[in-house]
Amino acid sequence: MLLLEDITSVADFRDIVSLNTLKNKFLKDIKNDTDEGAAYLQECFLSLDTKKALNTFVITFYESALVFIMMHEIGHILELDDQTCEELNIISSQSEVSLQEKKIKAEENADLIGHIYSNEYVGEPNFFNMGPILVVLAISINRSAIQIQTDHPSIKNRYESVESKIFDGKNPMDIIHTRKLLYKMNRELQNEGCWNDEDKNWWMNMIGKVE
Repeated sequence: MLLLEDITSVADFRDIVSLNTLKNKFLKDIKNDTDEGAAYLQECFLSLDTKKALNTFVITFYESALVFIMMHEIGHILELDDQTCEELNIISSQSEVSLQEKKIKAEENADLIGHIYSNEYVGEPNFFNMGPILVVLAISINRSAIQIQTDHPSIKNRYESVESKIFDGKNPMDIIHTRKLLYKMNRELQNEGCWNDEDKNWWMNMIGKVE
C-alpha cells in the first residue's frame, strides 16, 4: 500500500472507500489483532490480477529471505573450500592474516553466497530480490551500534552491500521506484522507533536515498 499513489489514478479515494467502514475495520483490527482494514483497502483499489501479483511478491520475498538465511549459514562452510570459492568467484576468509579480518571476510562471503542462491531462487532476472535486504533490516531492529564494525561487518555495511546487489543490471526507472519503496519503508521503521537516536538515518546513503 506504500505505493498506492503510484498505481491508482484516483485523486479522491473517498469515491471508492467508505471512510466510516474503513474506520470501523481499523478499530476492530486494533482490538482483535486482525487485518480487515488492509483487506478492505485492497478489495476497493486492487484488481484481481494486481492482488495475485502482490501475493506472488510476498511469497517470493519471504521464501527468498529464508533461502538467504540458510545459505548464509551454509556459506560459512562453502567459503572454506577452494573449489567452491573458484566456482563462486570469491576469496576465502582463510586468505586473511588476522583473526578479526578472517571473521569479517567470512561474514561478507556468507552474505554473498546467501545472495547468490536466493537470487537464483527468484529466477526472473528483472525481478528485484528483496529477500536479503529484508533480512538485514530485520537484524537491525532494536539493535545498537548499527554503524560499528566489530568481528562482523557493521549492519550498515551489510545493508549497503545487499542493497547495491539488488540494483545490479536492473532498469533505471525500476531502480528509482525501488529506491522510493526502500526510503518509505525505512522512514516508517525509523518513525516507529526501531533504532536508537545515535543510529538515526543510518540507512540513508547514495545508493538508496530518495529526496
